[in-house]
Amino acid sequence: MPIWFTFDLGVTTHLSRYLYWQRLDDSFLYQHGNMKEWEVWGRADKPDQSGSWALL
Repeated sequence: MPIWFTFDLGVTTHLSRYLYWQRLDDSFLYQHGNMKEWEVWGRADKPDQSGSWALL
């Protein structure tokens, strides 16, 4: 099931890494709602109605 969200950092910055906390049980690794694949999209300015984002 695809899930998406947006957030505004309020500044232009360099993102070098992020943490994703999964459920702690070994049997839940990449299962039960834990992400297996993901993409990060962004842009340096406020998006317009066209929704033109860049795959980072």
